[in-house]
Amino acid sequence: MIDAYLYSYAGVLVATLWWYILESRDKATTYAKGLFFLSALSYLLLLLWSDGTWFGKVLWFARDAGMFLCTVLIGHYLARRTAMLSAAVAGLVFLLKLIYLPALPALAPQGELLFDIKQHGQLQQIKQALAPYGVKITRAFPRLKHPAYSELDDFYVVDVPRSQLRKLPRITRQLYRTGAVDWVEHNEMIHVTPILSDRSTPSGGSSKIPSKVINDPHVDKQWAIGPFDIVKLHQRFKKQGIRPKKTAKIAILDTGIDATHPDLKANYTSTSSKYDSDKQGHGTHCAGIAAAVTNNKVGIASMIPGHKFVTITSIKVLNDQGGGTQKGIIDGIIQAADTGADVLSMSLGGPSSDDRQRAYEEAIKYANKAGAIVVVAAGNSNQDARQHLPAGAKGVITVSAVDAELQKAAFSNRVDKVAMGIAGPGVDIYSTFPGNSYRSLNGTSMAAPFVASVVGMMKAIKPKLTTKEAYQILKRTGQSTQDSKMTGPLIQPLKALKSM
Repeated sequence: MIDAYLYSYAGVLVATLWWYILESRDKATTYAKGLFFLSALSYLLLLLWSDGTWFGKVLWFARDAGMFLCTVLIGHYLARRTAMLSAAVAGLVFLLKLIYLPALPALAPQGELLFDIKQHGQLQQIKQALAPYGVKITRAFPRLKHPAYSELDDFYVVDVPRSQLRKLPRITRQLYRTGAVDWVEHNEMIHVTPILSDRSTPSGGSSKIPSKVINDPHVDKQWAIGPFDIVKLHQRFKKQGIRPKKTAKIAILDTGIDATHPDLKANYTSTSSKYDSDKQGHGTHCAGIAAAVTNNKVGIASMIPGHKFVTITSIKVLNDQGGGTQKGIIDGIIQAADTGADVLSMSLGGPSSDDRQRAYEEAIKYANKAGAIVVVAAGNSNQDARQHLPAGAKGVITVSAVDAELQKAAFSNRVDKVAMGIAGPGVDIYSTFPGNSYRSLNGTSMAAPFVASVVGMMKAIKPKLTTKEAYQILKRTGQSTQDSKMTGPLIQPLKALKSM
């Protein structure tokens, strides 16, 4: 819909200039007028039918009207001056690209393309077709424990020499022309940057928390304690002697986790020592939200009543600067699933196109069949979460962010169009940080591990719980927000666990 809207608007501008140029040279303008009116009608209809609020559409129209006025002025004053007209049009094209087309993510330098082969025996045919470009083709995901769970076993990665990168569209077309591939997509890079809270001190939690229930000293800085009834949750587990059927494992796919943090280590299980540190901080912050140690008289509390219910582990898919690749993230999903994770918490992602969906969705299918539930942050662009991946992929629970007043966070993507959208606290969230410290951050990155924490406890009580079953419980027991249509209901851990 967005692409069609942009094409129709571009048609309006092109027809406008063409009309002025023809008229200035005393030539027939019939076709130019026809293109203008047809494009204008298409533009208006697509604008009205596009996603978004009426206020947002008014702002879009105002922006478009301003650009149209610039085009009219260029056509009116420069139509007879060819050199100046060419320069003005070039400037207009640059401005259009700057305003309307967001920068595309960079591609991974060690493998720019992923393709899904029809039959492995056709690989030599593909190599011959791409031989003129000097590419290197290797198996994308060679270490699958359960190849039959999805089509990931059929994916290959193409490493294109730097000198040939400008021919990437041609290489993609050549892949399809071989008839040996089902799908080709970009292996894009993503980057997460923690959004620092703009408050000097965190929003307060409840000041009436009995120390006999929760004795962590910083619990007053955790505003989500109140809406989540965490005190009653812990009291319920203690008084009723509720025991888990298994210890559920939550895998945090992120920048790593500071495994030595005193508020994490008792609930932490190492998958690999290379994942047990975090120079960036994003992963450690998410880990504290999901499973900080409660009642250890240190730092903060979480929903987890103890390590017998939930343990967390780290799968490092982002580097120390917060960057990663689509293939690297999928490798992390595979590793988490193959090492027995019950829940995958993924506070990462980026803008997407249809060309990027299949590999992610095959990876999520792989994790689901391995028994894992995948929880993903919706993204921080104030857009439709379907336009971001893996938030928009099939099979995930997508988490938007709300603030302490239960209003949709200004940055949070909408989840009204995804299959399984839910809300969690994502503004001014106080949690663990590397170096035995704590910090307040904002983002759907913070909201996702809240949901992962609840789902982890649900899996501990009912190990065979599926993604759809977990989502239906969260949705049915959730609380309305100030904009539930855009955010989904806010999770209510106590009610969700009671319903089981």
